[in-house]
Amino acid sequence: MHFLKSTQMAAVALYASALITFAVAVPAPAPAAESGQVDFEIVDSRPDPSLKKRTVGGVYICTDINWKGTCGYAVQPLNKCIHLDFPWYHSISSFGPDVGTACTWYSDYNCQNWLVTRVGNPGYADMSNFYNDQIGSFICYSSN
Repeated sequence: MHFLKSTQMAAVALYASALITFAVAVPAPAPAAESGQVDFEIVDSRPDPSLKKRTVGGVYICTDINWKGTCGYAVQPLNKCIHLDFPWYHSISSFGPDVGTACTWYSDYNCQNWLVTRVGNPGYADMSNFYNDQIGSFICYSSN
């Protein structure tokens, strides 16, 4: 009889454990849609402005004004929402598209809440009075 009670107790404990597991389980997030987005490569300084020929879609961003702080450069796909993650999300204070590129800024992560349109080359070295630390995503397109 003592054996039966131990078995029953083990079954109850196993059942309770399973219920708790299912009660607190959180579904995995859906995979992100493929955007072709390129991660920004962190660089030490702004690309030389004397290099006139750049790639359309190239964007240089920094977390501080006047091209300071953490800076990055990447050639992004055109006409696609570029989602900003750490360290860029709501931290950009300098934004410079390459020649032939213009961008639209959004405050949210999914290019929904429009901030400003048609930011072209040379961009803004000092955004302290102009949407500083507010960009969450952007879309770039050819300005040619």
